[in-house]
Amino acid sequence: MFAFARSYTLLFIARSLQGIGSSCSSVAGMGLLASVYTDDQERGNAMGVALGGLALGVLVGPPFGSVMYEFVGKTAPFLALAALTLMDGALQLFILQPSKIQPESQTGTSLLTLLRDPYIIIAAGAICFANMAIAMLEPALPIWMMETMCSSK
Repeated sequence: MFAFARSYTLLFIARSLQGIGSSCSSVAGMGLLASVYTDDQERGNAMGVALGGLALGVLVGPPFGSVMYEFVGKTAPFLALAALTLMDGALQLFILQPSKIQPESQTGTSLLTLLRDPYIIIAAGAICFANMAIAMLEPALPIWMMETMCSSK
C-alpha cells in the first residue's frame, strides 16, 4: 500500500495496518523464541539477538530506504521490503512447518493476574517509553532535516 498510495488517507490506513501487523509479529516472534529456547540463558541470548536485529533494522533502514528512494524511485524501498517479507514468510512456512494447535490443550494466565505481576508492568512500561521516543522522532525528523539541512522535498 505504501508504494502505490497517493493520498494521506491511504498512507494513514497503510501505516495503521503496518502497526497492527508489527505488533502481532513481534508478539508471535518472541513467543516462538520462548517456546523453542526453554533454558533461561539460551532464551535471553536468542531474544537479545532478535531485538539486536530489530535495532539494526531501525538504524540501517532509513539510510538504505533514502538511497533507494533517491536513485531508484519512490516505490523501490517498499517493493524491496515486500519481497523480503514474502521470502521470509515462505522460508518460515517451509522451515518451521507449523503444526495444528489444539485450542483446548493450552491454558493461559488471566490478564488480571498478568497485570498484577510487577515484572510485567516494568517491562511493559520500558517498552512503551522506548517506543514513544521512536514514535515521536520518526515523523518529526524529516521536517527537521528539510529545515536544517536544506534538503530537497
